[in-house]
Amino acid sequence: MDLGNYPLLPGERLLWSGRPQRFSLRLPDLFLLAFGGIWLPVAGTSFLTAVRGGVPFFFPILFVGFGFAMSWGRVIYGQFVLRSTTYLLTDRRLVAVSTRPKYSELSEYLIRLAPPVVKPAADGSGSIGFGALDFASQVAAMSGMKRNPRNGGVLIELRAITDAASVRDQIANAQAKAAQGPR
Repeated sequence: MDLGNYPLLPGERLLWSGRPQRFSLRLPDLFLLAFGGIWLPVAGTSFLTAVRGGVPFFFPILFVGFGFAMSWGRVIYGQFVLRSTTYLLTDRRLVAVSTRPKYSELSEYLIRLAPPVVKPAADGSGSIGFGALDFASQVAAMSGMKRNPRNGGVLIELRAITDAASVRDQIANAQAKAAQGPR
């Protein structure tokens, strides 16, 4: 792997890197998709009623577009960003780097993260969170929050990782070594 594009600190060693392996929906994504499935028929009916009633064309289109952007648009955009994400585990930090639509980096020192928790999928892949993969944390992450409102830590979730249990063990081992300090 070419590390020229990724942010390693001086003296930092890369222990693992990976990318999401599949389309990954979280529970809040499913709620947004369901909302969009209800919104579009209602908005479509309102659109037809408004157009027949003589309302300018602009307002019904705005109403339909707003609903689509707030429901399906957020899920589609999230998947677009996820497909460009690379996760890096170093001996000191966990880093998530996304390159689309613009470069963004989220990192946290291992000693500040709660113990890793796996949410396994049937195929052996899974998502790894820190502390708990609860609904509130997922909603906070989807809303663009970078910090966990409960503990102030960075919201990092490794989504759709191949062999998630093994990666979780690597993270836990790296956390234990980081907690011991430099030798």
